Amino acid sequence: MNTPFLITSILFTAACQHNMQGSQASQLPGYCEEQQQHTSLLEQCEEEGISCEELDQLVESIENECPELLEKSEADEHDDSLDNDETLSAQGSISYAEKLHDPSSIAHSGESLVMVATEPLLDENTQESAFLLFEYSDAENGWLRHESVFPYVRDNVPSPWISDRFGGTEYAYWAPAMPSATEIYYSIYELSNPGHACIGYATTQGSGSDATWIDAGSPVVCTAGPESATAPVAIDPAIFADEEGERWMVWGSHGAGIYINRIDSDTGLLPEEVPTNFSADVAKFHFVANNEEGEDSATSGIEAPFVWYNNGYYYLFVNFGACCGGVSSTYNIRVGRAENPEGPYLDHDGIDMREGGGTLFLSSSDRFIGPGHAGIFKYGENQLVFSYHFYDMEHDNPPSSEYNWASMAIRSLHFEQGWPVLGSELSGAEILRTID
Repeated sequence: MNTPFLITSILFTAACQHNMQGSQASQLPGYCEEQQQHTSLLEQCEEEGISCEELDQLVESIENECPELLEKSEADEHDDSLDNDETLSAQGSISYAEKLHDPSSIAHSGESLVMVATEPLLDENTQESAFLLFEYSDAENGWLRHESVFPYVRDNVPSPWISDRFGGTEYAYWAPAMPSATEIYYSIYELSNPGHACIGYATTQGSGSDATWIDAGSPVVCTAGPESATAPVAIDPAIFADEEGERWMVWGSHGAGIYINRIDSDTGLLPEEVPTNFSADVAKFHFVANNEEGEDSATSGIEAPFVWYNNGYYYLFVNFGACCGGVSSTYNIRVGRAENPEGPYLDHDGIDMREGGGTLFLSSSDRFIGPGHAGIFKYGENQLVFSYHFYDMEHDNPPSSEYNWASMAIRSLHFEQGWPVLGSELSGAEILRTID
């Protein structure tokens, strides 16, 4: 048997074992008619209901397809580390959303993809910031930036509760979440006392760039500060649904770990029995993760959490390390999983994330520095994409502020042996084609 046909036989046998039929099976290369003497393979084809003619159609593709398939098999064997950087390769024309920080997960709105992110610093002295809405409708225009969702001007605060809690202080908006195209959760904190922070909630009238955002009128949760190793900060909210469709919010915290709370589906806020002001004595504030790697913020920080439910497990993604330092950022994404939303979340080695566990999922590689602020979007027939911000080593003419050049990348995501695995980069156009 010649070598090409030997490879073909192996590939086809694997296909039969996985019950591939019809058009799926016809994607495998074959030399069926030219190799009639190999009756055992032909008999197996016949038993599986796949004709010789179907195999014949793909003779020309074997030399090109086999190396790719073999490379994929080698990559799959590396999944235990969950470090997927080596799989990164651009497919088609990739358009990055740029000049942002902490992007939300992507949402679908009409014929577009949308997300919100922190706008670059509007004033480097006061640290004032706002939220930008990004919209992707076609490959020609890429990710379009729209006006701020919440303007930073103090006279235009979205709700009186912000003035009541932060009046007379300098404060900044940060790290929004967009669980759907019609709602956002956001962080707001006092610049002189970053531990004094709240998470707010707003819904929209209209959609896309024409949306008018209306605040819920009261905060979801607040922390008084000052920040410490035992006092979390109410920042970086992300919303997820449990197996029954009930909503939860994961949030926090930088210095004092990550927390999870159930969300009232009617109000978008915490249930009435849970106080707005955080207290470690309240059991309904579920402590789920911490970082015990080091003694300074460059190594011991933990923030930007995100949870995704898949096939019986809740997967908690968090960031370790220091953000916001441009290409000097040490941000990296860790992951653990739990059978219940409240935890406990264990990493790949069984270490509890409350005790510093967290399997490395994505770290700096090539041009992609300081990956952070995970988001997951489901589209099509259960297809997933993973979004995150990064600092680009290849960006031309970077401006003076390191904040300004964070960009958002999107990669395919799937699960193997119970753990998430990243694939290649995707463009917004590829996602929209599948949705349409």
